[in-house]
Amino acid sequence: MPLTRRQFIKSASATVATLNNLSSNSDIEESYSLEDKLQHWDHKILKFIKENKEHITKSALAYDLPPEFLASVIYLEKTKETAINKFTDKLLSLLNLDPSIGDGQIKISTSAMLDGRDYNSLSKKEWQNYRENLTKTSSNIDYVAKYLNYIVNMPNRAMSISPEELINRPEVMAIVATEYNIGMRKSSLNEAKPNAYGFDVVAGLTDDSPLYNIFGRNSKPESKIIRSYLEHNRDLAAKALKNSEVEDKKRFEERLSYAITPFIALGGLYFILKKLKERRAENNLKC
Repeated sequence: MPLTRRQFIKSASATVATLNNLSSNSDIEESYSLEDKLQHWDHKILKFIKENKEHITKSALAYDLPPEFLASVIYLEKTKETAINKFTDKLLSLLNLDPSIGDGQIKISTSAMLDGRDYNSLSKKEWQNYRENLTKTSSNIDYVAKYLNYIVNMPNRAMSISPEELINRPEVMAIVATEYNIGMRKSSLNEAKPNAYGFDVVAGLTDDSPLYNIFGRNSKPESKIIRSYLEHNRDLAAKALKNSEVEDKKRFEERLSYAITPFIALGGLYFILKKLKERRAENNLKC
């Protein structure tokens, strides 16, 4: 009986999980290190931020965001770029599914929603246009800014907060970044909890962040508030990091499953064709 698509993915996930367990030590416990988050900057990604400073500044201005906050979100998305992610995004795109695309990892369904469109009603041509636009850095950055602004101004939040106020409210930026990462929630601002992604975005905005220099912000009193917020919430950040490691592992296994599923399918097809050829040869001999 041929395997179904779900069985393919389940089988691949199990294989990846086994390999993961063999290569990891479950006795090792990692604690959240704020210092690690603050000290290591990827200069290649910082170069990308500098090269696209104009696009980031323009989009931040259009959607009432501090450019450093927008840049910190894009920076974090760029750190998550891997060959597997790129491959699976292209694969899902070729299958006309809804992958995350481009520098800010925006879904086609999200960009359509932000434009007031129903994703399910898009024509093939419109879907292709969205996909093409999201592969362009300037357009992708604009949708990242548009989505962050949308989250800030959701009906259950409706904060109407200025960029200068927002950069001084790390607890708000952490929640907005969290929901950019996992999707919007119906909870109030006081009820919402940041995840590791939200803390990481805010950690990119402390007083020693190179993002301030890139965007020409000379005085940085707000960054002391940010560092104080991170220190005060160290335990919550540690718990969020532990949860994110589990989620990241699941996400990695799922993406790798998508990546190897076509090869499993091709292997299965090759096996079937080989058996058919052998059976045909046996029938010819009998004749």
